[in-house]
Amino acid sequence: KNVDEHPEFSKEDVSRYGVFATYTLPLTSSFSVTPKAGLTKVDGSYTLSGLSSEVSDSSTEFTYGLEVNYHYNDNIGLFVGYTDYGNELELNNIDKNKMDTQNYTFGIKIDI
Repeated sequence: KNVDEHPEFSKEDVSRYGVFATYTLPLTSSFSVTPKAGLTKVDGSYTLSGLSSEVSDSSTEFTYGLEVNYHYNDNIGLFVGYTDYGNELELNNIDKNKMDTQNYTFGIKIDI
């Protein structure tokens, strides 16, 4: 997240690590879906604007998601995906309405 999205913070430092199990299920010769499930560890540290104090939290959450794949040919494909990282970090007296725990992705896969 960008500090500009959260004016109450002058600094944000968030690390996220995860381990997932995935399996790609072919639907047709051109389309497949890839569900995923796993655990994600999140460490967050935030410095409040105008204060020198810092708030932080750490959590390990169940994480799940789904990716839809379009196979243009054997080497090139497109994908769009969604991942839910579980509960928000517990930060006292902080408005967490803008702190997303979901992630949307899209891109190109190239096999070389």
